[in-house]
Amino acid sequence: MGVALAVGFSCWMAAPEFVFAQNPKSQNAEPQPKRAPAAKAPVARRNPDPKAEAPPAAKAEAPPTARATPLDQATMMGPGSMMTLNGATFLVGVTSNPASLKKIESGLPPGVAVSGDAVVVERSGAVLEGYDLRGYTVSADADNVTIRNNLFNAAGDHTVYQGSNASGIVVEFNTFDGEKVNHPNNGDMVLSENEATVRNNEFLNLPADAVNVAGGLVERNYFSGASYQKDAHADAISVHRTVVPVIIRDNYIDYIDRPDAPQGTNAAIKIVSHFGAIEDVTVDSNVLLGGGYTIYVSPAEDPNTGEAHPINKVTISNNDIGFGKYGAVAGGNHGTNYTFLNNHNFANDAHLLKSGGSAAAGSAPEQPLLTIR
Repeated sequence: MGVALAVGFSCWMAAPEFVFAQNPKSQNAEPQPKRAPAAKAPVARRNPDPKAEAPPAAKAEAPPTARATPLDQATMMGPGSMMTLNGATFLVGVTSNPASLKKIESGLPPGVAVSGDAVVVERSGAVLEGYDLRGYTVSADADNVTIRNNLFNAAGDHTVYQGSNASGIVVEFNTFDGEKVNHPNNGDMVLSENEATVRNNEFLNLPADAVNVAGGLVERNYFSGASYQKDAHADAISVHRTVVPVIIRDNYIDYIDRPDAPQGTNAAIKIVSHFGAIEDVTVDSNVLLGGGYTIYVSPAEDPNTGEAHPINKVTISNNDIGFGKYGAVAGGNHGTNYTFLNNHNFANDAHLLKSGGSAAAGSAPEQPLLTIR
């Protein structure tokens, strides 16, 4: 994966070997399950488990003398933000000026209704596009619903929700701004219990989690800032069970701890089988930053029934990973047929330079391979 940043990067160096697991004694809790959808049977919120075993410790290497700097979120706050990653340029977030977005009172498309602060889509193939939906939740109760070019904040338990009786939702070109609010109930910006596509969105300053899926595609999204909900265990992308394979690719996730949040984030990627078996998840060609460990992959027991759910065929490949407090990937059991291949240290790996370039402490790349504006 050839990656560099044109904005906010000041110094580069050749890397020592990437340290994938550093385990201080204080990190002894495995990731715990998220809250289940409100309409389902209640599920306990996650709490740290003081009896959980920590992964084995690995010898830490000295930090680099020069480090790449993550992207400044301020460059991504306006409409029409663009990103070039892995040779492709694409928009992320709302494409319209927020002032031009429609209000609910102006009317909704056929098959879409509003009751209080809840928008419900009941017609297959309906498109909800170009609205200021701050203060509202959206529930897709029909197949193949598209949610496009809307502005959201942290409303409800799940801001955009697709239940198990619907499939094929597409969530694209939206901006989800959590506004750094300590929302006590918001668990996810997007939660899908069936196949979904989540692409080209922005997720900024969230209370807790961003995206939770059980199948489909999560690609070309920008995530920056989370854990503003007190006692949150914030994850950017979560998979707790699968109904079809999951592909997570070409996302830029900055879940580095924020000094104004009440606690740090949990992970950029969390693949833990709390609510069912997990089969065939690919995490490829992403920038993954922050968390306790940046990535968790583990089988788990159902918090309601105690049933053990297996995990099989998880592939973590070609990612740039960095700034996890304890390391890149939590140790322990990663399930069967687990692959970790060709991943790199975001902070100090020479591969971030263009082909033929050279890295030296304090130097900048001649030509960035990823640009953001």
